[in-house]
Amino acid sequence: MITVLRIQYPMELSYEYSFLDEFLKLCGIFVYDGKDEDIVEEKKEIKSVQLIEAEFGRSQSIQENYLEIKKKLQLNPIEEQYMDWLWDLYYMRDVQKDLFFVLLKKSSFSDINIQESEFKLLGRMLKHIEAASDYKCYSRYYGMAKLQYILCGEKKSKGKEVESELHEIALSCHMAQLYGKEELSITELMGDIYINIVNDYSLGLAYYTQCITDYNYKVLRKIARYYETRMVDPRRELQYLERAINCRKEYYEARYRLARKLEQEQLKFGKALEQYELIADKLGNIQRIKWLTPEEFQVICRTWKRIGCISYKYLEIPACEYGLQSYQKIYEIWENCDKNKYISSMNPGKQKEMVALYQSLYSIEHVQRSEENIRRKMQEVHEKMYS
Repeated sequence: MITVLRIQYPMELSYEYSFLDEFLKLCGIFVYDGKDEDIVEEKKEIKSVQLIEAEFGRSQSIQENYLEIKKKLQLNPIEEQYMDWLWDLYYMRDVQKDLFFVLLKKSSFSDINIQESEFKLLGRMLKHIEAASDYKCYSRYYGMAKLQYILCGEKKSKGKEVESELHEIALSCHMAQLYGKEELSITELMGDIYINIVNDYSLGLAYYTQCITDYNYKVLRKIARYYETRMVDPRRELQYLERAINCRKEYYEARYRLARKLEQEQLKFGKALEQYELIADKLGNIQRIKWLTPEEFQVICRTWKRIGCISYKYLEIPACEYGLQSYQKIYEIWENCDKNKYISSMNPGKQKEMVALYQSLYSIEHVQRSEENIRRKMQEVHEKMYS
């Protein structure tokens, strides 16, 4: 079974790609994804493993793209039967289509509260998978462990005892390892479990370290975050941020964090501004701005905010007008989330909720306060010139 893919997709199929991506992640498959324009710019040698190339076709339905990509995975008969069974639950049955939105919210809106009804949906999905005992394969046991991990994390966040849940997760991880002895996705998930639930940070980091490859930018970012929030070590955090970006040039969230470190810790405002403007040039261009995913939306808002702050605070000659222009761009995309084509591709019943979720990713009040500061600065400069 192949558990590492590079999937190339056109920007206008961002939503359809996300739908399939969440499904593949539930099966323990790592996807090094890229919009067409990024893949063209970013082609590079992957030395430790040959990434299997797959394309998301414009003229094909999600179902047809799923079938095409499934062929690339070199599944054994049991794995293929299980994946088709799960796809039927995940996509083909109307009652289960909300599962995608719950998984998307968990992966893209980490700070929000998932509704109780949504956790019940994950719980029902877990029961379906647990009951499918004829499918003894890696993907099934990985999916069980992942859903158990999500549900266990929610229970722990409410201050409840999770010892029995951890025992169940351990059994699922053990079975996944039996059927996929060299698969790194279960190893990375075990790192997540030890870091975020067990609070055994050294063991969690050890699992993450086993997953370092020259394509897994995601685990490098997790290690950087570990050194940012758990075992505070700015030097090592910077090291792993740089490795994540070298692994994937178009990893804008990691690039934003790198720019913040340059700005806050090293006071290298010019270099930080270069990184911010690189992000803004990519994510803020007239075509891409229409299709921003949740992570991209948050990153570009944060980026324009920092460009504005640096422009009026830290440049030798303050560029207040430039800063105001950056803030205006935030207002425009924040107020026009309903025109975001990624959102408008979704089920009409979910679009209003997604607009609210996007807007929750960035507080517009922060921009308003900074705008007031810029205008005050401009007034002070004006008064000095004409006093």
